Amino acid sequence: VPCGSLEYYNPDSAGWRQYFVGIDEMCNVILTVTSSNDTMGSVLGSGEYSYGAVAVLTATPNDGYQFISWNDANTDNPRMMTLVRDTAFVAIFEEIPIYTITVISANDSMGTVSGGGEYAFGSEVTITATAAEGYCFVSWSDGDTNNPRVITLTQDTAFTA
Repeated sequence: VPCGSLEYYNPDSAGWRQYFVGIDEMCNVILTVTSSNDTMGSVLGSGEYSYGAVAVLTATPNDGYQFISWNDANTDNPRMMTLVRDTAFVAIFEEIPIYTITVISANDSMGTVSGGGEYAFGSEVTITATAAEGYCFVSWSDGDTNNPRVITLTQDTAFTA
């Protein structure tokens, strides 16, 4: 029954309970969506909704941060849910790790290297060795002979050409 009208359906009025079992009110529900840290990201979706409405929760990380999950470990983003009671969710963000890739030449007179620097976790970084006149690139310190070479950064890394 509509919110606020349950009293009209009680056993003492109109005898509705003899026809229906478990009469419930369908009231609006409150969805509260917050960020674990406003510096790391923002959220959308908070508000008052009709009972049974579908709400969309969205977590938007700020630069340098990433969305991890909602406080119930759900990782959907955006997330859709049917609301049947007051509910609260917290979006959990974390800083994106920054790693350093160091590239050096074993002998600067034989050639130069490029691509070193600081990059976010998971970045694909191209490192290149450029041989000086009269020399040729042989390999990187780990034996890889690709040049240029693409590295997916998951930790601080160093390569010597």
